[in-house]
Amino acid sequence: MRVAIVHYHLRTGGVTRVVENAVCALAPHQVSCVLFAGDIGDAQAAERPNAHVLPALNYGTTPDSCPTPSLLADMRAVARETLGGPPDIWHIHNHALGKNSVMPELVRALAEDGERLLLQFHDFAEDGRPGNYQYLMETLAPSAHIDLCLYPQAAHIHYATLNSRDYHFLQAAGIDRNQLHLLPNAVAVHRASTDHALPAPATTRRFLYPTRAIRRKNLGEFLLWSALAEPGDSFATSLRPENPVARNIHDAWADLARELSLPVEFARGQAQRQPLAALYRECHAVVTTSVAEGFGLAFLEPWLFDRPLLGRNIPDITHEFSDAGIHLDTLYPTLGLPVDWIDFALFKQKIADAFSPFMRAYGRTPDDAAVREAVNAAIHDDRVDFGRLDEPLQAQVIRKLRGQPILREQLTPASLCAELSDPAFIQNNRAIVETTFGLRQYGQRLCNIYAAMLEATPGLVTGLPHRQVLDQFLKPERFTLLRT
Repeated sequence: MRVAIVHYHLRTGGVTRVVENAVCALAPHQVSCVLFAGDIGDAQAAERPNAHVLPALNYGTTPDSCPTPSLLADMRAVARETLGGPPDIWHIHNHALGKNSVMPELVRALAEDGERLLLQFHDFAEDGRPGNYQYLMETLAPSAHIDLCLYPQAAHIHYATLNSRDYHFLQAAGIDRNQLHLLPNAVAVHRASTDHALPAPATTRRFLYPTRAIRRKNLGEFLLWSALAEPGDSFATSLRPENPVARNIHDAWADLARELSLPVEFARGQAQRQPLAALYRECHAVVTTSVAEGFGLAFLEPWLFDRPLLGRNIPDITHEFSDAGIHLDTLYPTLGLPVDWIDFALFKQKIADAFSPFMRAYGRTPDDAAVREAVNAAIHDDRVDFGRLDEPLQAQVIRKLRGQPILREQLTPASLCAELSDPAFIQNNRAIVETTFGLRQYGQRLCNIYAAMLEATPGLVTGLPHRQVLDQFLKPERFTLLRT
């Protein structure tokens, strides 16, 4: 089987890692792959001999700068030369994310030519990325082909999602379930060192948040737990954001940590030039406080290093992990605190002020009832979820707890459950991650999808109205200030 894999870039990062794992997982199945990307990155170029750079695929390009017929002709020629024949499958990642308008037009052209397409979504422009969505509307809507570009439908076009939430969203929007697949990311077991150091002594526990600490990672909640740390405990994040806006928010948290003398080391992986495996080995436990994830690698990878996982759960993302038998009992779905700890009127106003322009950016006009739903989603039994607050309100709570740590008893939960270290618990989760979410299983799932696609007869292409997908994501109860 011959497969062409397409993405905006192959620089180090999440989707690139997925592509690398896919190529590795497909090799035993005699699947030949050619990779197309707008940028590879100098450090990675030598490691990817079957990768080809086509600048038109990179962020920010439009069909005006590179006509689709010319781009497609170049890709087909390179694919034939590399694979020894035309691709049987075109596997395209995040084509509708709004990073350029070349990718959606390319998808439309391939679809109308009867090429078998697997369109894999890692992220959605409809999911908290109004700028990306507006870009798509501005660049594609005038062509009158926007639905064909974003969500084409035909027997030879299949979709893959990383989690069941997105799967059900696309199904509810109208994607035929026979052409819709759940494809959880592979956890590359070979990345986990087999030399598992024992946890550090209890008096020198380190809690690691392995993340590039962008806003939705909810760094304030990590600092809250550090403010309540036992003597000798330390906390560390792995990476600093690259995006200037996210970096400013990150650095403001670092300033607060210094002001309050919190035991937190920021961007330890960068500062110490340590690989992630080394950071895992030196920590007592791994922590996640993120309020939104596309797949949830953070919920699986720690077990491969025999480290417990603590912090915030995201049930929409993790329930399939739980269904597979992975125990996530150490995680909490919300971090509740008394409403009277914050200026509730100010909180409601912040939501109203952010929710309305957020919805208008997607072409919607929210009513008062929708704003109330967004507020009510943050409140349960006169308690507000810390993860629903914005940074200034979170900082007020952290200052309060730092000054009066006895108030932690009013939190639910009141601790990180940091004493958990049952080897049987950890080994159970490790075994399930290895046997259910490893590369071998991923390769088989992907080959099964490809095989189903090869049986399809190309037919007439229609476009699913893109607003039906938008409806799934713009529910008021999903709104959080940390995603604006």
